[in-house]
Amino acid sequence: MAERNRLLNAAKTFCEAFGRGEELPVVLSHFCKDAYILEHGLPLPQLPYLGKKFTGIDEDGEDTSTSTLADYFKLVGKYLNIENEPVWGGWTIDCGDAEGAETDRAAAIVSCKGEATFLNRRTGKKWDETVIYRMELDGGGRIKVLEIWADSLSAYLATQK
Repeated sequence: MAERNRLLNAAKTFCEAFGRGEELPVVLSHFCKDAYILEHGLPLPQLPYLGKKFTGIDEDGEDTSTSTLADYFKLVGKYLNIENEPVWGGWTIDCGDAEGAETDRAAAIVSCKGEATFLNRRTGKKWDETVIYRMELDGGGRIKVLEIWADSLSAYLATQK
């Protein structure tokens, strides 16, 4: 139970920091150096953060060959604003401790949903949305993989003038 609570707290802390709009270094501190983010959806010029894998934390800013986690958060911030602090819920934790299974302290999955109002910064259009986060955490509670499912159609429609 202590392991589940620790993992839940790590995931909640990240979600709350991102939802509050904390500074980028604070948000990135929740990730492993080789982590990746994938927000599922059709990659479109109007929504360049969708359907693309953003990998690793490039702290010195010298590697321009790949898109990093910092690039993801900068793109999201360029195109979207979260109008209200998200309401997080529906937490599920899988740390491999089901009966007969060995606990793998090296990997655990935490999933949740967040509800918020989003604003397209270019058009000013708003929409209410529920997003799903699936986070794979390492043994230290840092995020190795963040997958996001959101309403990409509403996000696209908000880009239209």
